[in-house]
Amino acid sequence: MNKKHLTFALLATALAVGFSSCEKDLSDDGLAVRYDIVPGTNIKESQLESKKYTEAEFKELMNGRCYKLIAMYDCYKEWDDAYYVIMGMKDNGEYSVNILENCEGCGREIRLFEDDELTRWVGSLGHESMRLYKYSFDGVGQKLQFMDNKEAVIFVNDDYLITLNGVYWSSSIDAGAMFSRTVYQRTEETNWYSRDTIDLRNFNY
Repeated sequence: MNKKHLTFALLATALAVGFSSCEKDLSDDGLAVRYDIVPGTNIKESQLESKKYTEAEFKELMNGRCYKLIAMYDCYKEWDDAYYVIMGMKDNGEYSVNILENCEGCGREIRLFEDDELTRWVGSLGHESMRLYKYSFDGVGQKLQFMDNKEAVIFVNDDYLITLNGVYWSSSIDAGAMFSRTVYQRTEETNWYSRDTIDLRNFNY
């Protein structure tokens, strides 16, 4: 076999292996893909829900930290495997599973934790606002609560905060989605632009 044919054979083999690997990770209906690591992070599936916090521990850990929303995924579990609903295809041929990549007008969300207060910068372009809350953390259910919003915290460290919520897109239910995972990444920026401030700290829940 000459060098040209050998190079072609090696390339064909690599492509075949890659394609086979991608197909292996697809759900049977081809609507979701399995990942062992939360996409866009270095967090292994086995690390999720592996550590529990009391309210005091959580607030001490989070005090002064700021996290920015970077991803949302509609998912389901099959035994120990996590499947992420496919939202489309990227230009490079990879699956797009991050809802934010295909969501016009989803807007931003940044969270700053200070003692028992939570500041959120939310809103799409032209509708940015800063909202102030009192928050609590339920150590039994590992749930973060502000106003009437409750979400399970399934992972937190120096770099990421991951919460569990209801399915975001109703169409994802047809693909088997049972919940969504929301991923925030730590940021040192704590002074975000807002057009107005809404103080909700006196809201009783």
